[in-house]
Amino acid sequence: MTKEEMTAKGFELVAYAGDARADYLHAIKLAKEGKFKDARAKVLEADQTLTKAHIAQTDLLTEEAKGNYSDLTLIMVHGQDHLMTTLVIKELVNTIIDLIERK
Repeated sequence: MTKEEMTAKGFELVAYAGDARADYLHAIKLAKEGKFKDARAKVLEADQTLTKAHIAQTDLLTEEAKGNYSDLTLIMVHGQDHLMTTLVIKELVNTIIDLIERK
């Protein structure tokens, strides 16, 4: 994988994980407004976007396992950072919505 290709995959990670993160946080906002059905729909939307980030990550891992990669780029590291923080939010968002709903 060329450096340019790795950078492009890094941008995919940033974009998809960032969009999913925004949707998860928006779901919490919707729950705080009492819009629980909309909040849960937003979580499902975020899950679908996060899957796209995982696909980009899997592509990178596959290429690395084959020995087909270039130097690590800061964009790719930034994408991994976005993905990992979004995964933490994903783990918490349904619990947060449930807690808000119980109020």
